[in-house]
Amino acid sequence: MTVAGMGPSCRSRFRSHNPQNGPVIAFSEKQACDKAFLEEFVNFVRREDPKVLPLIEALPATGTLGDAVDWLGITESEFGRMRGRLGQLAKCFLSGEPVPRQRKPYKKRVVRSKEFSGSHPNWTQQVKRLA
Repeated sequence: MTVAGMGPSCRSRFRSHNPQNGPVIAFSEKQACDKAFLEEFVNFVRREDPKVLPLIEALPATGTLGDAVDWLGITESEFGRMRGRLGQLAKCFLSGEPVPRQRKPYKKRVVRSKEFSGSHPNWTQQVKRLA
């Protein structure tokens, strides 16, 4: 298979359709080419970023994206991150470009208490001056 995902037999089928073969043979050839293309993509994902593989399994197994989130047992933000990465991998697979490194997830900011912490004066209270 080539990076473009189609072997010589698949490419020739798309270039010229032989009417003598009939639609059944053309359909089965296309099905075989599609299956080989998908297997090659899954192997590419397995090599480049195996953390995204569960998403590939979850999308066809469930009806909606929300069901896929529940099926995987992850948050919506993690799911969105995985979908973005899968799209990035697909683009690199089709174009042959190198796969960029995955960024680390952003850390959520810690909500600090508005009470006096001791290290900084509480500017909301008036400071009494000694006369």
